[in-house]
This record gives sequence, structure tokens and C-alpha cells, in this order.
Amino acid sequence: MEQHRFGPVLPPYLQVSCEGRVQHLVEHHSGACRGGVLRVACNGIYGFHGRQAAKHHGHACPGIDHTGLGTREVTVRHSFGNRLTFANAVST
Repeated sequence: MEQHRFGPVLPPYLQVSCEGRVQHLVEHHSGACRGGVLRVACNGIYGFHGRQAAKHHGHACPGIDHTGLGTREVTVRHSFGNRLTFANAVST
């Protein structure tokens, strides 16, 4: 995880990388409206969930949702209602 500020009064920019995927995040009002959702396809959802649960984040302790669409999903919610949903397909 790398964090950078382009100036002392500018919002932080953050790059998060996991298993070859890179996500760029910025704490800025135009980044997403409240209630925005980012969906990330991934493999190994149980391992991902286990690593997140082991960090004991009191404010973000998501479970694994078994959807009717045949996916397993872990959704991390932000205090402004934004969500990051990590999902993988279930093989039949």
C-alpha cells in the first residue's frame, strides 16, 4: 500500500495492490457519490475473507454472502455508504 499527497492541503491518494490487482483511491468529493459501489472479481474469496478477519478491523468486519447469482461475496462498507464488493463465481 502506497500513500501520497500532491500538496499539503490536497486529499491523500492511495494505491492498494493485492494478487496482481491495483486500485487507486483518493479521499476527494468527486471520487464517488455516496452509495457508490466498486465490484472486484477475485479468486480465493475464503482466503481473502480470512486475511481481512484476522486484522480485527472493528469498523469493517464483513462476512461472506452466498448470493442467488451463484457467487460468494465479501463487501466492505465505508461510513459514507460506499462499498467495495469482492466476488468470485461458484463452479457448478
